[in-house]
Amino acid sequence: MKVDQTNLDAGDAADTEAPNQESGEAVDRDFVTALSRGLEVLRCFSRNSGVLGPKEVAQMSGLPKSTVTRLIYTLAKLDYLTLVPESGKYQLGPAMLSLNTSPKDQLDVRELARPLMQELAIATGAQVALGVRDHLSLLYLESFRGQSLVTINLNVGSRIPLALTAGGRACLAGLPVNERTNLLERLKNLDEHAWLTIEPQIEASLKEYAETGCCSSMGDWSKQVHGIAAPLALAPGMPLMVVSIAGTADMFPVEKMLVEIRPKLLQLVRTVEARVGRHSNT
Repeated sequence: MKVDQTNLDAGDAADTEAPNQESGEAVDRDFVTALSRGLEVLRCFSRNSGVLGPKEVAQMSGLPKSTVTRLIYTLAKLDYLTLVPESGKYQLGPAMLSLNTSPKDQLDVRELARPLMQELAIATGAQVALGVRDHLSLLYLESFRGQSLVTINLNVGSRIPLALTAGGRACLAGLPVNERTNLLERLKNLDEHAWLTIEPQIEASLKEYAETGCCSSMGDWSKQVHGIAAPLALAPGMPLMVVSIAGTADMFPVEKMLVEIRPKLLQLVRTVEARVGRHSNT
């Protein structure tokens, strides 16, 4: 994604000197001041591990509030920060997870979910994964495969499309309406012709989620893959995560996924949510 650096720097005309220039040292022409300030903003969120607004970040960083506001806007556009609608403030976003700099609470979710996911993968023979949104993809944070002879080869760090997969659709379903609307517009702009087919599938998944708590993708991404997924309802301030179960279409037909696998998935999700809740309160 290309960011208009001109607009970012233009508002800082009176405050663009690099730190070494302010201290009287020679100007380091290789030093990117805007980048250093963006990282300083992210450092404020990393230290706080909560939600912050431009005023708090300006106080913590010592940067002008107008500069902080533009930096936060840019970081949010790139998914390094996420707006919390209830407060109008921001928290670390899903892109931070791909840098392996997630807050402690996010790491706890992985630790608490890991044994349950592994147990379910063994019991069903399917692939069970924990994911979080990264731009227009779902990023796998954890992945366990059962002992089936034919499995899906998606490991930690794999990315799958939001629009076509069960995990991606569950992520869309679990997001606040305004954030989901923005993402749907971005997905549409990727390929408006393909969107004519994809949009009805997503709408059907959103309806499915409202009725069952899960989203499915039965051959929409790959004809050989059937999947079902559900978002985790975690504490405010924590990023949206998704648990998915997928397998080959011949071994996991639609009826098996919806009748046998879906209740197991929902049970796992509720158990993880309960464990995370108890952990957060201790």
